[in-house]
Amino acid sequence: MSTRGQGRRTWIKLHCYPCLHGSLNYQLSDAEQCVWYKLLCFTGLCSIDGIISDADGRPFPHGFIAHEINVTVAVLESTIIKCKDEGRIVEDEHGLHITNWAAYQSEYQRQKPYRQSSKPGKAIHKICPACGYKALTGETYCPECAKKSEETELIKDFRGGKYGHLVKGK
Repeated sequence: MSTRGQGRRTWIKLHCYPCLHGSLNYQLSDAEQCVWYKLLCFTGLCSIDGIISDADGRPFPHGFIAHEINVTVAVLESTIIKCKDEGRIVEDEHGLHITNWAAYQSEYQRQKPYRQSSKPGKAIHKICPACGYKALTGETYCPECAKKSEETELIKDFRGGKYGHLVKGK
């Protein structure tokens, strides 16, 4: 089970062709298809990835879920039964698990951990006052000037701008 407190999503990914021509169209009624998509959206708002439950991992009552997604309990129950039979949902003591939750996630969410480790504006750069050579922190002397037998110390700190350009730092 995923950890709690990962935050709410503002949107989920749906593939157009399977939504319009996939097995849901003959396995679920129109009302049940609507409930399925609303369950996906509700799952995105829950604190634990892929699980409809409260932040502490306790399942919501079906009546509460029905109220939240604005459907009758009967339609919700029939959708859950059919989705369990097809392997789309698993229900246990933690709540309703969307079994293929990762497929409904955005490329944005998948790449988020990598983006946070390399945000623009965080890398510190140095520049050579003689030739303009730009280097990341770690180099002390300009390698271009060293080729000319000159020992020029890299000086000014620069920080990467929002769009990758260099802007003057402190």
